[in-house]
Amino acid sequence: MKKFISCLLTFVLILSLMAPLSLCVSAEVTALSQDSDGYYLINNEEELWFFQNNFATFASANIKLVNDITITSEDQWTPSTTAFTGIFDGQGHTISGLTRTSGFGNNFGFFSQTGTATIKNLKLVLSKWINNSPLGALVGYQASGTLTIDNVHVTANSGFYQSQNKATGGLVGAVNSSCTTQITNSSFNGAITGAGKPVGGLVGNTYSALTVQNCSVNGSITSSAANIAGIIGFAQNGALKIENTDVNMNITSNGSLTGASGGLIGQAHSVASVTVDKVSYNGTISATGEGIGAIIGWNNPSGATTISNVFVSGESISAYRAAGGVIGYQAAGTGVAISNAYVSTTAITATNSSTRPGVGGLIGNSQVDATLTDCVVTTDITGNTNNGGLIGTIANKSVTATRCVFTGSLNENGSGAATGALIGDATNATLIECVTIATLYAAGAEYTTLPVVNSVSGTLSVTDCYYDSTKTAALTNATDIKDLPLNSANGAKNLSALFDEDSCANWTITDSCPMPTAALKGCNVANLEMLAFQTKPEQPVTGEYDIRFVGFINSTDYKEAGVIVKIGDKEAKLAATHVYNSINEKLGDTTASSDITDYGYQTGDGHFLAIVLKGVPASVTEFTVTPYVVTNDDITVYGVSGTAAVTVATVTE
Repeated sequence: MKKFISCLLTFVLILSLMAPLSLCVSAEVTALSQDSDGYYLINNEEELWFFQNNFATFASANIKLVNDITITSEDQWTPSTTAFTGIFDGQGHTISGLTRTSGFGNNFGFFSQTGTATIKNLKLVLSKWINNSPLGALVGYQASGTLTIDNVHVTANSGFYQSQNKATGGLVGAVNSSCTTQITNSSFNGAITGAGKPVGGLVGNTYSALTVQNCSVNGSITSSAANIAGIIGFAQNGALKIENTDVNMNITSNGSLTGASGGLIGQAHSVASVTVDKVSYNGTISATGEGIGAIIGWNNPSGATTISNVFVSGESISAYRAAGGVIGYQAAGTGVAISNAYVSTTAITATNSSTRPGVGGLIGNSQVDATLTDCVVTTDITGNTNNGGLIGTIANKSVTATRCVFTGSLNENGSGAATGALIGDATNATLIECVTIATLYAAGAEYTTLPVVNSVSGTLSVTDCYYDSTKTAALTNATDIKDLPLNSANGAKNLSALFDEDSCANWTITDSCPMPTAALKGCNVANLEMLAFQTKPEQPVTGEYDIRFVGFINSTDYKEAGVIVKIGDKEAKLAATHVYNSINEKLGDTTASSDITDYGYQTGDGHFLAIVLKGVPASVTEFTVTPYVVTNDDITVYGVSGTAAVTVATVTE
């Protein structure tokens, strides 16, 4: 009996010693709690690992992230290969420290693959992210259905790397056929390295419809292959749409000579259509391939291509052949239309043009009809043959360019006989109210005769187009070409045709100070030689009208130039290199949808600006305009304000 009691006391003692120790050990997660809406909740790192390890349970479930989570475990993220088909709502929280240092052997991402699913309100911060199969930060492979990604932001600190010839994307690696992918309000920030193709800042490749809206991509992509781009590396089938999206990314492709690279789209092959609107690209594209463009590298759709409201800037776009400020090579489709594009990248270069020749400020080489409207290109273009300020080559097809401007230099490696001020080579060309302020250099020496279109095998029609005789000799191979010496005080007198029909030629210009009533002249503004405005809009006016302003900044020592327009007690500052959505919005009234469109382009020794004030109500017949410039020391120097009395003849409908 004593022996029994002794053993019992020993057992109790052991239990008493163990009890405090158990308080120091985290309870093992055996389930995820749910809220009243049936969403499973992930509160901490332990529950996140439980979600990963028991993914089959949650593959079709709705999930919410309750807190920010930092991964402290040394374990690598190992997602299930089962497709996720539920909703994952990060509720604005961040998961940081996610790591994969070796190949997963399957599609790899936070989700290995998805079907119809929604992923939203989530931030991911990756430490290392490496795979040898389709790789995406968020989704490795979209296998089926509709994938909706909204308000998802990925930061890749280092080691975002694809070790094989597989698709890689900042958000999604690859998308199967018969799917729909929608990415909105999302971003990728970081560096991606790919050993193969394709690579995209958001999506590696897709064989389905893709829509990207209100997104941004920042960082760099480096790959030894082709089909590299800031948004989508390679797209096929479905419709491709990119809107309200900005890309700030340096792209380096050392792939084959048949490979394409683009600031937004690497290659679009047999897609139903391509729509790009309100986008920007800033960066450097360096590629050994062909079909290199700041917006699209190689474009081969079955339908139409529409590109509008585009801003391109950065250091350079360089390719082996077929390089353009918007599209490198337009291989097919029912037509391409580019409008309201501003290309100000420093240089566009192709080192070889023997096959698919062409280097252009907008399109390098196009095999379909092109329509260009309200485009400004200010860059230096270099190539062997078929170089043009707007299009290098448009083979066996027609181009119509309206109110387009090229200013910069055209550098031909040959004799100078294969370059046009606006078009290098075309079958048919129609140019309306276009301007060229270009200098041609052939084999390093200035070339004195520069045709507006170098080679036209069909018909050439030129109406109200202008060149600057201080830059080159009279343009040949064109009719109705007018001298436009922008650095003269009266240069703006000929500009009515740039904006509208000749019926709008009612301009008020003054060359002396002080400024008289109803005439605008920035005579006391540093470097601003003159400003003119149109006193009589096109008649009759039915409800609203447009007013045009023109001026010349006789210096490059500025940061901004434009005018300040005041109507009543409302005021709008209109810079000469931006596009505003609405005059009423700028003046504090968002009830109307009329537009302000303004253009600015730089000559070799100054800056010419033209501003269109659109949608002015017919009831407004008087307003005040003040020209201004902002110099490099950030001091805004204002000129003399003038009251513009506008003659408006209205009609009653």
